[in-house]
Amino acid sequence: MGGPCRVATGKGKHKSGPAATDNFQCRPFEYEGMLFYSCEQAYQALKFVPGSAERRALVAIRPNVDETNSAHGMRCWQRGQRGSKASFRRNFDAIKVTTMLEVNRAKYKAHADLRADLLATGDAEIKGGPSTCWRFRGKDHKWQYWNGRIQMLIREELKAPEQRTPGVLEELMADFEAYAGVPLLAVCKETSEASAAAEADANDDDEPEVASEHNAQNATTVSLAAASQTPPGSSSGGGGSSEGGGGTSEVEPGR
Repeated sequence: MGGPCRVATGKGKHKSGPAATDNFQCRPFEYEGMLFYSCEQAYQALKFVPGSAERRALVAIRPNVDETNSAHGMRCWQRGQRGSKASFRRNFDAIKVTTMLEVNRAKYKAHADLRADLLATGDAEIKGGPSTCWRFRGKDHKWQYWNGRIQMLIREELKAPEQRTPGVLEELMADFEAYAGVPLLAVCKETSEASAAAEADANDDDEPEVASEHNAQNATTVSLAAASQTPPGSSSGGGGSSEGGGGTSEVEPGR
């Protein structure tokens, strides 16, 4: 299952990308007041409604001693496939891509060395590893495509404005907006405020939920760019290099 993304080297060839581009990589970070050890763990937990037993179980998962990133990621993925239909968040397919985007943003914000590794890929195209697909709003989608777009969008956000390639950030943002049908607002909000807004809409109709989720998920965009100016030596938190999987298998209603 997956692994690091692939970085284009020219003439149709690619090489393995930085370990940071692997959703199974174990590097701790906080998101919406919860501690996660990988993007896969966070994504699987966020598939479930706040307060559900399924979400609590996923948040509680910790890496075992000497456990590989791949093994930990697979435990998270497998746990995420369990649960009652009522425990899944409504309309999750509409926000699944930006959910993965946002937990990746949170991971990069927490670790300066990972930001440096991603920035070191320059302007090269990034693609995810072979993965699964799903259908949404009459179109087929692949995690292989979206995992790469997530890394490229974050890379542009990390760059100082004068270092960005004109039009690239806007093109990438438009891609995510086209998928969800909701603008990606680069608004810096307090995490607690954004999280409260998302949960408050959980019992409203489908469309307001999607809108509030996207506002919440873009709360870190400005602070992420600011964090990229922090020297690499200031990184805090755990764990080693990526090993194995990319967290990309799909089950209903989300992967």
